[in-house]
Amino acid sequence: LWRVPFLNANMIVYRHIPVDDKSVEAYGRAMEVARRGFAHGDVICFFPENTRCVPGHRGFQRFHAMPFHTAFHDNVPILPIVFNDTDRVWPKGFWGLNVRENILIQSLQPVYPKDFASTRALMTHVRQVMLEQWERNQVEQDAARVALINEQSQPSRLQTSSH
Repeated sequence: LWRVPFLNANMIVYRHIPVDDKSVEAYGRAMEVARRGFAHGDVICFFPENTRCVPGHRGFQRFHAMPFHTAFHDNVPILPIVFNDTDRVWPKGFWGLNVRENILIQSLQPVYPKDFASTRALMTHVRQVMLEQWERNQVEQDAARVALINEQSQPSRLQTSSH
C-alpha cells in the first residue's frame, strides 16, 4: 500500500508504521516504533493479517504474532475491530475502490493481555472472538442480501385493471 500514489501520502501524514512482514528485523523495528508510541499514549492500529483478502474470501487469513507479542509484553489492551465484506470494496489485486458496496465495521470488547499466560493464548483468543463476530455479522448480511434480492424480484404490487 505504501506504493499507491496519494494513499502513501495519507499514510505518512497519519503516521502509519510501515511493516515488511518478509523481514523479521524490519518487522521488529516497526514494533519498536509502536512501543515508543504506546509509551507516549498513542493508539496504534494493527491489521493482524497484514494484507487484504482476495475477492470472495470468507473469514480470516493467518494472524501475525508480532503485534500480539508487543501488546502482551507491554501489557497494552487490545480493542478488536471486525471488518466484514472488505473484499467487495477493495480486494487484493485490485487498485480501485468499489464505492457502491457496503462494509460493516464493528468494535468488540477490549482484551487485556494480563489475563493470558502467553502471546499465543492472547492471539488465539482475539482471533476466536473476532471470527465468531465476523461469522454472526456475515449470517446477518447474507440474510439481508437474500431478502433484498427476493424483494427486488417480486412483481410490483400495483395492479392495473383494463376496463
